[in-house]
Amino acid sequence: MSVVRVEEVSRHYGEREARVVALDRVSVDIERGEYTAIMEPSGSGKTTLLSILGSMNPPTSRQLLVDDLGVYALSCDDRPGVCAVPEDLALATGGLTR
Repeated sequence: MSVVRVEEVSRHYGEREARVVALDRVSVDIERGEYTAIMEPSGSGKTTLLSILGSMNPPTSRQLLVDDLGVYALSCDDRPGVCAVPEDLALATGGLTR
């Protein structure tokens, strides 16, 4: 049984002529205890997928399930614990100061 399931998730930004499709019907199943690597070319939607998996950015369509719970149907306080490691610490802190 999958602990994390992404079912045909899509994510787009903007509307009409300015619309950018970041993910188009992506599906992923991750089993409990399984290690998963996401490796694709630059601009393919890896960061967008990870932000959806980390419950930081909702998909435009379909859903993310963790332990069979629709994560984005829950309030932020009720969502399962998720850990995200930023690409750059300054992104998470708004910049480093001394």
